[in-house]
Amino acid sequence: MSSYLAQGAIIGILNVDDFYEPNVICRIWELFQTLPEPSLIVGNCNIWDRRDRLIQVNKPKRLRAVNFLMEKQINDEGVIDTTYPVNPSAYFYHKSLHQQIGVYKIEEHYLMDLDFLLKAVKVAHVKYFNENWGNYRYYPGTKTFDDTTNGTSKTRIQQLFKEYAKTLSLIEQLEIRSARIMIFIPLRIFYFSKYPQRLPESTINRLMKLISYFKTK
Repeated sequence: MSSYLAQGAIIGILNVDDFYEPNVICRIWELFQTLPEPSLIVGNCNIWDRRDRLIQVNKPKRLRAVNFLMEKQINDEGVIDTTYPVNPSAYFYHKSLHQQIGVYKIEEHYLMDLDFLLKAVKVAHVKYFNENWGNYRYYPGTKTFDDTTNGTSKTRIQQLFKEYAKTLSLIEQLEIRSARIMIFIPLRIFYFSKYPQRLPESTINRLMKLISYFKTK
């Protein structure tokens, strides 16, 4: 698939079993009249199961590269749980964006959408709209569902993120590390408050020294 074959100035991608909400195309055309180029705009995506039951509404409000790398991809119940777009039916962009980031990585047909987004948010004018635009089907027998349930999706995503993290600036890498520490410390405090007997002996010794130090003050 080559995005250079598209004749229009705005690109939207709709997979065979997905669909747009009514009047979305008119809405997108209206929005792009005042947007700088290249822009990437993102709306909400309804996620449906095979019985047409709504599983979740994906609302990708945080669209910075560091947010992509910090958020988990699939929660314990197997429901898609992301802060980035889960399906291209919910985003549109200027064709000229490809002149800066290249075309889709079609040899990686499981992750080419995510690979595109990681590159796009670095250079595009990105804007989120809290409006339902796309509809995405997620059920057994589809590529994404099967790849997720057998565990191979997580491995692919981790590898993609690992490679992409190498391209981040030092400031962005420090931001990710700081965010992980801020998440990790409260979790450890909560865990060991429940199970103090599991504290490592070295940690207990350091705590005792710290307590002793403050007692002498």
